[in-house]
Amino acid sequence: MSANSVDITISGGGVVGGLAALLLAKAMPDRSILVLDGSAPGSHDPRTLALAHTTVLAMQQAGLWSPVAALKGKAKETSEPAGQAQRLAQAIQHIHVSERGAAGSSSLHAADFNLDALGQVVPAQALQQDVHAACQQVENLTWLDNTALSAFEHQRDNVVLTAGQQTLHSQLLIAADGGRSMIRDQLAIQGRETDYQQTALIANVTFDRDHQGMAYERFTEHGPIALLPCGPRRMALVWCVAGSDADYYNTLSDEDFLRALQQEFGYRAGRCIGLDTRASYPLYLLLADRAVYHRTVLLGNACHTLHPIAGQGYNLGVRDVLDLVEALSADHDPAQPGWSHQTLLAYERRRQQDYQRIGGLTDGLVRTFSNHYPPLRAARNMGLLALRSCKPLAYPLARAAMGYRSLTGD
Repeated sequence: MSANSVDITISGGGVVGGLAALLLAKAMPDRSILVLDGSAPGSHDPRTLALAHTTVLAMQQAGLWSPVAALKGKAKETSEPAGQAQRLAQAIQHIHVSERGAAGSSSLHAADFNLDALGQVVPAQALQQDVHAACQQVENLTWLDNTALSAFEHQRDNVVLTAGQQTLHSQLLIAADGGRSMIRDQLAIQGRETDYQQTALIANVTFDRDHQGMAYERFTEHGPIALLPCGPRRMALVWCVAGSDADYYNTLSDEDFLRALQQEFGYRAGRCIGLDTRASYPLYLLLADRAVYHRTVLLGNACHTLHPIAGQGYNLGVRDVLDLVEALSADHDPAQPGWSHQTLLAYERRRQQDYQRIGGLTDGLVRTFSNHYPPLRAARNMGLLALRSCKPLAYPLARAAMGYRSLTGD
């Protein structure tokens, strides 16, 4: 990177933007990569991330995860965990789906698909620290903390960026600045938006018994509840409630909150005995009409923000990263600056197929399980019973949970 010129600038140093920087720098060592991260080093992120099976494979590619046997019964590798996230990871070996007040339920088991795990659960903070540390070791990558992009202007041959007191010229700008993306807003990129009028309550809950690698998705009349295994007798909670009820739950004492959760979820996971790391955030759907503008790419939540009902938000962002790295690497000519707009448009078409499909499926789940019309409830119950009794019907659901693009492929 010269004093004021860079090949690729990434606005946003989160777990999507950081992964993009790392993989792009490794794929094209002769190109300069700059990350503008407006947050301070070590900023706390209370979220827990569910990494689909395919996302774990991407982490291995990035050197953030030591390879382990993917197929059940194969000998494990003896290498040490690559970082803090892998050391703290908890495997999802089973997924149980149910609806409160209905007899139907369904379960997915990794063993049924010849796998040791359907995915992994990691603290977002640990993964972020691993990504940041790995980026510090890459020679052609510069990471600026406490430095946010404040303005940008497109020119024919580059994008002029203002960050702090610096003015930079970049061949490509990647917007990884989150669901409320300043870059997307400044470009006036429209899209499909839905305010679910729900709030996600997140916390870590301790139970009186071990989870045995089981993740739960339970639909209730007040909103879905997800519990993800995240340590011995500990599970990460994502409880979606009506936005109008959020203040009530947020002001409850820990003891009263646990009582309310126990009443709503039941005792399938055991008795709730401890609670920490409470937080909340509003829920909405955003599917941008465009993922590409002149010399600009929207990535992760800046392009698509999903309801957490299926736990696919971060996994979708990782697929953005993988497709972008593949597209830019294939069009990489060391003798030429930048990349062709046709390459970016081809990337956009590929990504739109994926995020429009997953966004539609997620939105459909929210609407289906939010409707309490008796015939629809009966149909949902029959569907869960059918999934439980017929493995071929559960196959597409399992592939979606593992992060595969095709729900019917091999």
